[in-house]
Amino acid sequence: MLRKRFISPLLIGLTLSSLPALANAGKKPMCHTFEGTFTIAVDNHCDVTKLSGRRYWYPDVQFLSEVGVPDTCFTGSVTGTLGGLPMEGKTYSGQTVNNFPTLDQKQLFTAITVLDAKTIHGHRLGKIIFKDTGIVDLTNFLANEQLIATAGTNYFQNITGSIAATGNEFAGANLSGQLCISSKR
Repeated sequence: MLRKRFISPLLIGLTLSSLPALANAGKKPMCHTFEGTFTIAVDNHCDVTKLSGRRYWYPDVQFLSEVGVPDTCFTGSVTGTLGGLPMEGKTYSGQTVNNFPTLDQKQLFTAITVLDAKTIHGHRLGKIIFKDTGIVDLTNFLANEQLIATAGTNYFQNITGSIAATGNEFAGANLSGQLCISSKR
């Protein structure tokens, strides 16, 4: 029993000690492949509009929910790897006001997504703020979305890069991309 208790903190320590390797001590950011899955559900409370960093991260954004368009905010979960290290997180997102028309049952959209990430052992890594652009087929909800990292906190403070989401995000879409992290502060 004592051995089991000792292994868990040891594994957590090894995982946490690997995290600084994601950031480069020099001026050049270290870029890492991100692979994972993403599943969302409608968020009737539209939590993305209430996050404490909103005025700093995306002050010029107006969400569709704020102009009376229902079912345009989402919460979700992400599981994946960043630079080979497993991570998971919760997402908050909302479609934003734009002038895109609906074309043949395909809707172009813009959005803000905030990923609150942690290690699989529960250690908080920080938030990544994305500005999104995509297209969704309204007949089957298959989406192609590009998420551009614009800001971050903690380990992700100086993050850049992008992630593509493809598939039905309500059933589980694939994520792939590259995120670059610099330790400059």
